[in-house]
Amino acid sequence: MDNELDNHECVVRRIGWCWCCSVFAQVPEARSLFDRVGGDDTASPKFIAHAMRVLASLDIAINLLDQPDALHAQLEHLHKQHDERHIPASYYAVPIIV
Repeated sequence: MDNELDNHECVVRRIGWCWCCSVFAQVPEARSLFDRVGGDDTASPKFIAHAMRVLASLDIAINLLDQPDALHAQLEHLHKQHDERHIPASYYAVPIIV
């Protein structure tokens, strides 16, 4: 069981890291938006933790698909967080390239 959890954590970490690196490769100026979470060092524990939070938010949204009111509340929360950081709408259309 421990090995299975270790593998799961490695996969989650890798997907989150790939997502962020993909964004940085396509939109290098986006890196500055990640200063508070260690965007200058994608191998740092601080940045890895952020990447895992991104995936956790995605997991939450997927699991709320059958609960529209809760899903709406979750998406509003994420919208507010990103709106406060003045993230350009065009950045949300950047595809993930692994």
